[in-house]
Amino acid sequence: MIEIMFSDQIQISNLTLVNSPSWFVHPIYSSNITIKGLTILAPVDSPNTDGIDPDSCTNTRIEDCYIVSGDDCVAVKSGWDEYGIKFGKPTQHLVIRRLTCISPDSAVIALGSEMSGGIQDVRVEDIIAISTQSTVRIKTAVGRGAYVICERHICQRNVSQHHEICILDDWFLWITP
Repeated sequence: MIEIMFSDQIQISNLTLVNSPSWFVHPIYSSNITIKGLTILAPVDSPNTDGIDPDSCTNTRIEDCYIVSGDDCVAVKSGWDEYGIKFGKPTQHLVIRRLTCISPDSAVIALGSEMSGGIQDVRVEDIIAISTQSTVRIKTAVGRGAYVICERHICQRNVSQHHEICILDDWFLWITP
């Protein structure tokens, strides 16, 4: 629905987005992005309707959003397979806070599965997860080539939910701590 590429100092705010056929908001290869105050609404049975997908972005803030999704509410990405490895731009310095998310068949925050460029320095806080499989899911597949580095930490504070907190998903095996 909204895709920005190779951009700097962008703010997307105070919008209601409804029934996208695919990802709702996809900033890619961009820096200094603020996504704030969005209401994103997709049927909970609609596939591939991620809410917000920062992809190979630096210094991104996602704040104060309400997301209902048939897939991941926020899916952090950094390139797909060999192209992502060759381009080599990680998603880094990402803050995700004060979200309310409903995603019965997926995660509130997914790291991957397209993350061949790497993901580092992610902070997640003040999340309300309603009817979801997991709050944070790390998704990968054989051949994706990826790294997830938390230079500071991935921190979860004030998470309200009744399901798994973290799942490692390699598409075939789920490990739930």
